[in-house]
Amino acid sequence: MTESIALHSQQEQINHFFTIGMDYESYKDRSETKRQKMLKTEDATRELVKGISDELISYLDVPLKVLCFAENWCGDCANAVPVIAALTDRIPGWELKIVPKDEHLDTFNQIYKTAGKSKIPLIIFADEEGNEITRWVERSTQGYRLMTELLSKHLPRDELITELRDNPEFNPPEVTKHIFNELLVAGEKSAAMWRSIHHK
Repeated sequence: MTESIALHSQQEQINHFFTIGMDYESYKDRSETKRQKMLKTEDATRELVKGISDELISYLDVPLKVLCFAENWCGDCANAVPVIAALTDRIPGWELKIVPKDEHLDTFNQIYKTAGKSKIPLIIFADEEGNEITRWVERSTQGYRLMTELLSKHLPRDELITELRDNPEFNPPEVTKHIFNELLVAGEKSAAMWRSIHHK
């Protein structure tokens, strides 16, 4: 059963979903089919997070709400959600809430589509008042390039899925590096915009 909400502003929508969202451990507990992939992503992310300098952590440490729409059956979510969870764990000012997209499908389809499609994960960086700053969607740029190459082969669906599943670039730790770098850039841009507004 999906829920539809009628709120007057994007800010109200983000704050609503942030209030009802769950933490990463609760999300992971719901995951079954993609749990092993999530655990591999966690392992790959752990070393990447250790490599962030204290200076950059200090710069990133501004009060940001990080709202993630995801589903535990989704391979792209298994690749990305553990990455944003690890980043929010490392940066004190960031708080992550995860919302199951399918439970709010009507609202998601009205407001949060990307290029006319319901793409997840959708990760929104917002300020402490719920104003969206920037967002990251579905997969890395490299992932889209690889997907385009595979689609150009016009493979039957089963063969395409096998190619994706077996391609190292679509699996941890390779895919993790691309996602990590892009989320770090999105977070740094969000922090920079927050600092420019607050002059800090």
